[in-house]
Amino acid sequence: MKRMVPLLCALAIGCSPEEPPPTAVIVYAAVQDSERIAAMLDEFSGATGIPVDLRPGTAVEHVDAMIAKSGDPADVFITDDVVEMWRAADRGVLRPVRSAALGEHHAALRDPDSLWFANEIRPLGIARAGEAEPWLASLEDLGGPAFEGRLCLTSPSLVGNRVLIANLIERLGEREAERLVRRWVRNLAQPPFADEAALRAAIRSGDCDYGIVSNPHTVFGNWDKAPAPQAYAATALGVGRHAASPDAAEVLVDWVLRNASVRIPSYAALPHVGIAGWRDEEARRLAERAGYR
Repeated sequence: MKRMVPLLCALAIGCSPEEPPPTAVIVYAAVQDSERIAAMLDEFSGATGIPVDLRPGTAVEHVDAMIAKSGDPADVFITDDVVEMWRAADRGVLRPVRSAALGEHHAALRDPDSLWFANEIRPLGIARAGEAEPWLASLEDLGGPAFEGRLCLTSPSLVGNRVLIANLIERLGEREAERLVRRWVRNLAQPPFADEAALRAAIRSGDCDYGIVSNPHTVFGNWDKAPAPQAYAATALGVGRHAASPDAAEVLVDWVLRNASVRIPSYAALPHVGIAGWRDEEARRLAERAGYR
């Protein structure tokens, strides 16, 4: 009798078989604030009915897997490491984003070939201890004699520092950028910290008068207001070239662009976030030459 149900439904007026549940979008995620990303994806699922299968890991691991075509293919790749997003695009494992909303996205926050876009940016700038003087300082100032023994940095292995150096190369040229980084190294109060949390703690305690961090205003509610930030860390999204559910992946990135996209600062000259990828190898070599380890 059960075998007759499909035939009876086909013949009966108003009878239709149940639709299969939508396939989950596989999202490779390499982000620090995993709770925020999970909340965003939950909101997407609630709005669209499309479930999300979130796969955490490091950016390098995810991109390597995409290149090797190992494991379940990524429908969408989200990462805080724009350098690795750039590598994914360069190695041909991303497909162009088709959303019309991408054309309205800030040009400095999207790949020239529409292979990815930045959904969030975090300014890289100077945080200072509460009583430290001067109140205002520029990146160039931090290399001066007045800051000897007062500056702290995190390791150049952290992507944010390579983003910063890449942007210095873009803005100043390689020679002047190296001179500045050498002066920073000379002014260090302590060896570079392994992570930003440790650096922030040292600034709060007064062990370091100044430090270069992401979102510097969150240290004490104030930060270097003299120039606009000259570099940004970013969270970026792209669609996997070998996505098993490319249409659903496009729905996700379109939803992000229209509903959870970045608030753009009003600065006249926003540097392109892709500079981090274009100049990453130069930034690595410069840090090594400057003794920034």
